[in-house]
Amino acid sequence: MNRPLIGIVVGVVVAAIVLFSACYVVEPSQKALVLQFGNPIRVDERPGLYFKMPFVQNVVLFDSRVLNYDAPAEEVPTVDLKQVDVSSFAVYQIVDPLLFYQTVNNEIGVQGRLGAIMSANLRQVLGNVSMAAILTQQRAQFMEEIARRVNADTKSFGIQVIDVRSKRVDLPPANSQAIFRRMQTQREQAARNVRAEGQKDAVTLRAEADKQAVVIVANARKQGE
Repeated sequence: MNRPLIGIVVGVVVAAIVLFSACYVVEPSQKALVLQFGNPIRVDERPGLYFKMPFVQNVVLFDSRVLNYDAPAEEVPTVDLKQVDVSSFAVYQIVDPLLFYQTVNNEIGVQGRLGAIMSANLRQVLGNVSMAAILTQQRAQFMEEIARRVNADTKSFGIQVIDVRSKRVDLPPANSQAIFRRMQTQREQAARNVRAEGQKDAVTLRAEADKQAVVIVANARKQGE
């Protein structure tokens, strides 16, 4: 292979590398933030093919779809000094890629901040109601209030919290065992009462039957005589 041909091949390869590093694609489910030496330059939100300065600018892609965050279960005190185990999750969306990058950087960063805010608002809202109210259909109203508060507290992260819901609301194991023992005691007491009433009725019926038998026998003897 002669030198001119080698030069052409090398030139084509270099041009392909430069062209490849100069273009990028934004999918319909993405938003792109262009950085130059770490500084934000622009945001590309529409899907399509874009170009940047090769080796100088880089692109950070963010998911523009609705995302889920599962918060860890935690014990929440109620106004009547009870404890409930609450498992909740949030549904959010990145609406401002630049603000999102500047404040939390990525999804892992926002989840840590979002978890702390959800926990604080769960305690504030559910801490002002009774355990009995939390275990009823009113819980949906409480979660709507929590979602509103969480969304207001996280707007500075460039996200929109669409909803916050509870997956499960249970009693802590200690409370569950105490309630189970109380229910068991109540059932045993009710069973004893039923047995006592049954024995009382049985004695009454036997006495009545013995009385009837004596009368029948006396009448039979009288008639026989």
